Amino acid sequence: MKTLKKLGVFLFISILLLFVLGCAATVVKSPHDVVIDSNPREVEDQYLGGQYDKELQQFKIIAEDTFRPVNDRCNAYMLIADIYKVKGDTKNCENSLIKVLFLNENYIPDANKISVENQNKLKELKLGDTLKKIKFIKKSNMIKIQAGSFMMGSSDGEGFPRERPYHKVYLDEYYISKYEVTNKEYAEFLNDYGKDTDDNGNNMIHEYELVLMKSGGRWSPQPDYDNYPVVHITWYGAVQYCKWLSDKTGLNFRLPTEAEWEYACRAGSDGRCCFGNDRSQLSNYAWYNKNSGDHTHPVGAKQPNQWGLYDMHGNVREWCSDWFGSNYYNSSPSRNPKGPSSGSDRVNRGGSFFDSAFYLRSSVRDRFKPDFDWYLIGFRPVCTF
Repeated sequence: MKTLKKLGVFLFISILLLFVLGCAATVVKSPHDVVIDSNPREVEDQYLGGQYDKELQQFKIIAEDTFRPVNDRCNAYMLIADIYKVKGDTKNCENSLIKVLFLNENYIPDANKISVENQNKLKELKLGDTLKKIKFIKKSNMIKIQAGSFMMGSSDGEGFPRERPYHKVYLDEYYISKYEVTNKEYAEFLNDYGKDTDDNGNNMIHEYELVLMKSGGRWSPQPDYDNYPVVHITWYGAVQYCKWLSDKTGLNFRLPTEAEWEYACRAGSDGRCCFGNDRSQLSNYAWYNKNSGDHTHPVGAKQPNQWGLYDMHGNVREWCSDWFGSNYYNSSPSRNPKGPSSGSDRVNRGGSFFDSAFYLRSSVRDRFKPDFDWYLIGFRPVCTF
């Protein structure tokens, strides 16, 4: 009886694989098509357990191939969900269904090829809070960063010692804000939150006459400064904003780890900056000491990097979640590093309008006390689903 059951499951998966590969055959050739039978890029997957690995990886290549029609990718994610269902992995099963809704909120699966359980689960997700959260992400200027690996830090002879060793890091998927948080956005938070200190009584912001001012118990940007990056924010103030945003949306907002920040900044580049090593291009992407006029500028005024993120170099430095450790790279984990477990300073990244080109490199690490505020420091949140 057990043998018949295993045979039935094997036939079920084989039919699913034939279906997806049949869909792929009708698609216009893309660069990804030529590697469909080879090893995919490194992915985080601790739940495979050896069974159906090949089928799952092939479906993932199809699902993550942005050259393919959306419906083909949705089909692949549904089949991935069915494999996880067979394997008893409910978490990754549901995550795969959520990815279907990210691609197409109105997707209708083929009833003859997808399990009834996952068809019903997809309907439940559409009717619940999940779809509302997805819609919020789509309209909130958050950019999806695919899971993957990159080389973090600087090689020998480059940068500061605290940027070394140059090492490989793997990160799970996350979303990061396209822009630095603006005065208008932070004023909305302060007015809704109702106080200037965080949940533990730490100061969050220093009133700054050129940016945010408080009058009659209400915060507001100075005229024409709505879209400038908020500054004079302590690390505590940045963290509390993320907590508030999480409470408002039901999503998990937080500060990026410095690994997440650098991965997003590099956007696939292994050069000193997102565009490579040609310093003459820096003014196209960044406000810094050569072109800023010694002040901040509205977010999004320069070119974005290759992943659609603005002001990752310059304008204002950005808080990260990590404690700072000058030798942390010598012992940091290769997967999803989160910084030392304790410390006295928090990391900031990216350089500012005041800094020279050297300090705008993707790998530059700096730090300040978490209660420190300055007119050079702002932040941007990330979100994990």
